[in-house]
Amino acid sequence: MINFLRMLTQMGMMFNDTPEIGSAILAVNLIFISLGVVTLLLIVIPVLSLLVVKNKIIRKLAMVLIVLFSVILLSQIGLYAYMAYIEPNQIKVEEVNLKIPGLGNVLQGKRIVQFSDLHVRQFGTKEKRLIKIINSLNPDIILFTGGFTGEEKERLGEAMPQAAKIFSSLKAKIGIWAVTDDTDDLMFIEKPYLKEELVKAGVKLLFNTSEKIYTSQDGYFWLIGTEDAFYGNNGLPEATFMIPLREPKIIITHSPNAVDYMQDYKVDLVLAGKTHGGQIGLKVFATLSNYIAKFKYLRGLYKMRDTYLYVNRGIGGKTINLRLFCPPEVTVFNITD
Repeated sequence: MINFLRMLTQMGMMFNDTPEIGSAILAVNLIFISLGVVTLLLIVIPVLSLLVVKNKIIRKLAMVLIVLFSVILLSQIGLYAYMAYIEPNQIKVEEVNLKIPGLGNVLQGKRIVQFSDLHVRQFGTKEKRLIKIINSLNPDIILFTGGFTGEEKERLGEAMPQAAKIFSSLKAKIGIWAVTDDTDDLMFIEKPYLKEELVKAGVKLLFNTSEKIYTSQDGYFWLIGTEDAFYGNNGLPEATFMIPLREPKIIITHSPNAVDYMQDYKVDLVLAGKTHGGQIGLKVFATLSNYIAKFKYLRGLYKMRDTYLYVNRGIGGKTINLRLFCPPEVTVFNITD
């Protein structure tokens, strides 16, 4: 059975330019369609038997089967509708309390909000709700960990202004910072004017660069943004050049795999996205996708020696945006000394 599901996943990859999570999500979609067709056939057969068979016992059995398989089909449709239209729109706020000496000293009483993987296509009800949720958290700092749009290359020019509209509506006392994913990087190369849309919206983009963030007259930490490390890129040497080793640091990056490059840099906290949390929160789903299997860190909080890593489940999705037991996420961090 698992091998059959893996085969469907490989079929899913045929419809994606890269073997991303979309291939496994597409496999789930194909499974639902297949089950629906089979169940429909199992309804049609007893219906036909009612038309030609006169035996009362067989007719009663046919009626029972029609009711049974109709309930199964409606359950499948209901579950698919929940995965496609309900859970993807149920944005959940996760509150994370961390005790980090040094960093906590300069962030005591400050609220950091992280979100990731907008993959926005249009500015609609979900986007308005996202703005309302983030602003209601009264953030001091907003950090976005990549994945601005989810459109095809030819429509990126239309999607980016919609993403910028979201950021222009967000309110943070200290500021808003962001990094890009690989698609964003290609977009900015092909259409460099789109980067200005984000800058005008109040977003400070970090690409293998760092900034000293003051939280009080004397208190500060270093915010470092690095490029997507999923394909082996490591922008840390460039981004951390001239930063004293012992000073408090937060890194924002798209891929959680970047944390493997950070063990020698004394980083306090790493915030990442990219994985969408897997989108389907079932362990068997991870066995379907080679893409997911490449991530040691799929969602939530991890600790490696003195470094915390948090992987956000993201807001949107690519290809077919199905979610189950893995709702979209906005994370708020309360860091103490």
